[in-house]
Amino acid sequence: MTAQEMTEQYLNWLKGLIAKNDLSPFYLSKEFRKISKEVLKEQKECQICKANHGHGPAEIAHHLFYVKKYPELALSIYTPSGERNIIAVCWKCHNRIHFGKKKRYTNVERW
Repeated sequence: MTAQEMTEQYLNWLKGLIAKNDLSPFYLSKEFRKISKEVLKEQKECQICKANHGHGPAEIAHHLFYVKKYPELALSIYTPSGERNIIAVCWKCHNRIHFGKKKRYTNVERW
């Protein structure tokens, strides 16, 4: 299913999930799992590690145009203008993108 094929009903469902701040059902949906598999099959290594002259396994499909901001592109590997929307990344890079650097434990009583 591409952005052009995404039904109005599916888009409304996705917008409802966004409103509830719970995208888990979307990421577990057969539609997204199919797209995710396709991306991971095409890109065998983490595209962020690769861009930084490193190497990491392709473990998760990551939206460059975030689903919450661009729900109409949620099932599109490319945007209508031809830009890449979903890339393969490793978990380390994915977590760094979404959560930043790991916070250090700062409690005085470190055990």
